[in-house]
Amino acid sequence: MENELRHRNEELGQFSSIAAHDLQGPLRNIRNSVQFLAKRYEGQLDETADQFIHHIVNAAGQMHQLVQALLRYAETGEPNSALKLVPVQEIVQAALANLKTDLEQSAAEVICETLPLIKADASQLFQLFQNLIGNALKYRSTRRPEITIRAVTQYYGWLFSISDNGLGIAPERRDEIFAPLKRLHGPEIPGSGIGLAICKKIVERSGGRIWVESEAGQGSTFYFTIPSA
Repeated sequence: MENELRHRNEELGQFSSIAAHDLQGPLRNIRNSVQFLAKRYEGQLDETADQFIHHIVNAAGQMHQLVQALLRYAETGEPNSALKLVPVQEIVQAALANLKTDLEQSAAEVICETLPLIKADASQLFQLFQNLIGNALKYRSTRRPEITIRAVTQYYGWLFSISDNGLGIAPERRDEIFAPLKRLHGPEIPGSGIGLAICKKIVERSGGRIWVESEAGQGSTFYFTIPSA
């Protein structure tokens, strides 16, 4: 049964990847054609026609983002079988460097405690931290963002946590946020709704689990475990 389930999951992942990849071509044609219409005819037709063109351009852009997000999710593969010792401190610093613009624009304060050396897939660990830190910046409140990253050793391996003082999440919606393409906020906060689903996939394929403790308006703390190799 486990082998059959694994086989079906692999088939589903391949189907998602192929479907997302094949959708890019026709979607690109639609997007380019609509952008040409907007550039060529906007302002020459009536106001209603301009609004329709504007709506189509926005919808095509959103569809493109969703297809890209689905492709990233489908291509999040199995962790590297040859796991290597990875300095988590360096992984986090690389993620922070990649988020430098967002950190500076929000004037965020990041406290990173001493992090361990673990056996892991470095590229997926980087993606995991970048997504979680990026979310803390994206869903910030009116307060200056404060983010704390720490790790504690447990009998099974390591327990990592990333805390923030952002918008928070209502208790009844905590499990929803890890579902693919699930978004709790409106278009005022950009995003595809795939980042936390990728985090969940990475953590679970390493043998760990991920969850959040949060209250609306009180910030969030995301926890995830990485078992000893």
